[in-house]
Amino acid sequence: MLGLSDGSAGPRSSYPQDYGSECSNESGMTSSLSLDWSLSMRGQITSDQGGDMSRFSRLSVIVFSAFLIAIAAEAKETEKKFDAIPGEYVVGLTKEAKTFNVFEILKMLNVSNVEIVNEREGVYLVVRSIAEKSGAAIEDMMKSGILRYAEPNYLYYADSFAQVPDDPDLPVLWGMKNSGQLDSQGRPGIEQMDSGASDAWQLTQGSSDVIVAVIDTGVDYTHPDLRENAWVNEAELNGVPGVDDDGNGYVDDIHGYDFANDDGDPMDDNNHGTHCAGTIAAKGNNGLGVVGVSWNAKIMGVKFLTGSGSGSLANAVKSIDYVTQSPAFFSSNSWGGGPASQAMKEAIQRAGEKGKLFVAAAGNSSSNNDTTPQYPASYDSDNIISVAAIDRRGSLANFSCYGKTTVDIAAPGVDIVSTILGGGTKSYSGTSMATPHVAGAVALVKSLFPNWTGEQIKERILATARPNPRISSHVATGGNLDVYAALTGKVRDSVIPDPNRLESISQNIELLNYQSDYTQTFDIILDNSVKKFYVYFEMIDTEPRYDTITVLDGSSNEIEVLSGKMTGHYTQAVLGNVGKLVFKSDSSVNGKGFRVTKVAVER
Repeated sequence: MLGLSDGSAGPRSSYPQDYGSECSNESGMTSSLSLDWSLSMRGQITSDQGGDMSRFSRLSVIVFSAFLIAIAAEAKETEKKFDAIPGEYVVGLTKEAKTFNVFEILKMLNVSNVEIVNEREGVYLVVRSIAEKSGAAIEDMMKSGILRYAEPNYLYYADSFAQVPDDPDLPVLWGMKNSGQLDSQGRPGIEQMDSGASDAWQLTQGSSDVIVAVIDTGVDYTHPDLRENAWVNEAELNGVPGVDDDGNGYVDDIHGYDFANDDGDPMDDNNHGTHCAGTIAAKGNNGLGVVGVSWNAKIMGVKFLTGSGSGSLANAVKSIDYVTQSPAFFSSNSWGGGPASQAMKEAIQRAGEKGKLFVAAAGNSSSNNDTTPQYPASYDSDNIISVAAIDRRGSLANFSCYGKTTVDIAAPGVDIVSTILGGGTKSYSGTSMATPHVAGAVALVKSLFPNWTGEQIKERILATARPNPRISSHVATGGNLDVYAALTGKVRDSVIPDPNRLESISQNIELLNYQSDYTQTFDIILDNSVKKFYVYFEMIDTEPRYDTITVLDGSSNEIEVLSGKMTGHYTQAVLGNVGKLVFKSDSSVNGKGFRVTKVAVER
């Protein structure tokens, strides 16, 4: 596809990192316009085959999968194909083209409708015949010479939540304080394998001066545990209804804005955004429900995802630009999907030029982002913090994407209890849940160091990640979030032993070029003096989530399930001197197998 060559993933493993220089960059965004030579902007688009398609933000089948929540792997194809809204394209004008009458020159593109995405930056959403193939349409538009890029208005789909029974009590919030709480399978967690939040609260509980924009499905700003921390645009609250009182281009945006429905009410109609908001800044010490990492930060709701959990590329760009021109310090982004988008990348870079961090979920396809980028987390923009998910035992969540150079840090993301619609709480899992832990940490650090820039805060959070040998080869920092260490500047020791420092015993177990619908068990039997051991996989290359290696102890208790591609991985501890590896493949083969070369033992 044309115009996307600058959107590839790149390494972000060196710390600190620089932003672009700070500069004025007002968005210039306005509402959609009508063309006097075409159909009205909010009218109907008629296909060459006589079918009708409801206009832009009215479409229910729109882009960017909200829920990086334990989604299954992509279809089993070597080459991915991405759906898009038929006939819709996001285009970026050249610098020269922006000096002319935009709507006149866009006639050259043979389009029927045009909607402004960011007028100052020359970004527009255009509509052509849905009978055209997108590749041909893009090639034709690029020939005009007036575009820097053209790309489909991509479609992505949300998956269902992973849920466990409601429990709003603080003791279940292992991500805030892990005291060994049992997981949903009855396995105990590891004490202190958490975000470090409970220790950090001894230093600060956050500040109402810090505003966090949650770009998502909206936020229930009436929730009893969120309403006190809901951001309020005083100019709009005390202004005239139906009037843009603060002159930012948006009417009645009292608590944020809803780009999915093009109105000033970002009320959640899904749960996802509200759940994320609660982990960031549910009010603390109020005798209600849960508590966020930052008790007092303000939450700005920026909705571009519909109640079904999807939203368009065009509206995602508008949302990011809204935050860029707003008083929010940074944004939390628990959504993603699709290929590289130049429009998206440039919007994130514009935020970076204003010093605004973009905390993003790494993805839930169990894949390596170094080789299979997941956007927006994989853009090589310095203001992005890409977040993987760990469970309460410190292992990479079985759904979480990872990447030694492109994923920055891990945070709690399995069985996370937080706020939902209707005033209650629920437990969800996903990198969507890990991301707001890091967002809350950014807010907490900003509250203690109000003069720090986003660049300084990112550097501190990544530099003080708590070492975790279970994910040392999976994220750039080699560790997980420790907000207490970020506040003190002192890295704390790992809470689990490093198998690399233990006695090593050679083991040679491998399964290469495996068949479909295949199961094989491998026994590991060590001498009786071994009290526990860790299995070292030199290489794992299986089809993510479909072909698995289950690690069992001598009593057939499940220790860990491995899948996907990774190298140099130690398992969780297997108690005793006996264990098993059980390999299972499904009806297709998309991997090379695995190789075990040693075990680390404690006697």
